[in-house]
Amino acid sequence: MSAEALAAKAAVAVASDKRGQIAIATILCSILMLFFLPLIVYMGVMSNLGEIEIDTAQAQQMMVQNMSSEEKAKLQHLEDVMVGISKEFQKRKLNNYTIKRAQALYACALYNAEKSDSDFISKYADCFEQSATDEDLRNAVFSVFGVQINADEFNNLMSVIKNTVIDIDLTDTDIISTARKTDDGYDFCFDSTSIPNEYRTENTLQDDCPIFHQAMCILCGEDFRNSELLCEALRDVFVYVDFSGIFNRMPVGRILELQELAKEMFKPKGIRLNFGKEDMTYIAFERSASMSRDNRLSFVRSDIYEALKERMMLGMTIGKCQLSKLYAYNALLFTSGKRYDEEDILSEKRIIVIDNPEMVIKDVDIITVTDDGTNNPVRVYTRVQKKTDVKIAYI
Repeated sequence: MSAEALAAKAAVAVASDKRGQIAIATILCSILMLFFLPLIVYMGVMSNLGEIEIDTAQAQQMMVQNMSSEEKAKLQHLEDVMVGISKEFQKRKLNNYTIKRAQALYACALYNAEKSDSDFISKYADCFEQSATDEDLRNAVFSVFGVQINADEFNNLMSVIKNTVIDIDLTDTDIISTARKTDDGYDFCFDSTSIPNEYRTENTLQDDCPIFHQAMCILCGEDFRNSELLCEALRDVFVYVDFSGIFNRMPVGRILELQELAKEMFKPKGIRLNFGKEDMTYIAFERSASMSRDNRLSFVRSDIYEALKERMMLGMTIGKCQLSKLYAYNALLFTSGKRYDEEDILSEKRIIVIDNPEMVIKDVDIITVTDDGTNNPVRVYTRVQKKTDVKIAYI
């Protein structure tokens, strides 16, 4: 079996879970990269799935620097094929989700097939255009190219792609650069269809998570089940904005100016963005734990904001609370996961709720803070050291 075939088989086998994705990244950084060359571009397709914190760009740069001229030529050819697939699929009005599937399948199972067929990309697009199901696609690939793909491995690969959502990434300075002074502050309107702005937006892939499911229920109804629809439907619903370097604790000069403008983006009126359809309003929303570490915040389309917020809070109205804990709770809804709808999983016979007993410890020395007693958005807090009884839960 060739090195490319071994790489393809390894990719399909490990791509079905996060440990597999990490393994791919590790392999890409190893000295065996020559044998796993087809996965470099595949890594580009998969690098943003979930919350894996791997500097893919740096890893690829290190690999390329150590490649020979022949290896670099092979990599360039692979990239050219990927671009060719994307252009052909776009010309046929096939969506981004289908393009990602095609690129991943090519890297894992059809690498180098184009060298024996000058019309490979056109025939490859026909396979996707004429296939109604994954099984139809698998059979079409075998019929046209003679490549037999194990059904389980094929389904694993398609499952990885299906359980992802295409989001749009922007930096705050991209949006801040459109700021226009108004009577009540500033107005922001970023148009990605403008030629100077085309390179500023980036499509990213992310694992499915509870908040995406809730958004799809709002858009498609409570009976939503089609994970294939999920990818394209949410493409312009969530936008991730990168605020790196802006919210410095001691801003000065240009950073201070940018920080003041960035604050305007969080106002209830939101910001206006255009991704090829029309101007739509987006409102500052929530972020996952890793997004917080990376200074990124999601903005959600205003037409589903209120309904999505109500679902996130389970209909509860939150009064005064500790914001850090509230944000941590909300962040859980961005945690990657796979949804199971089988009724027997939630059977009463399968769920056990254990009541945690409590005990009170007397006269504990504690240090806490008390506020000034007002309901102002910003309050004065005073450090207090005292003895008190503390109730704790134990198992």
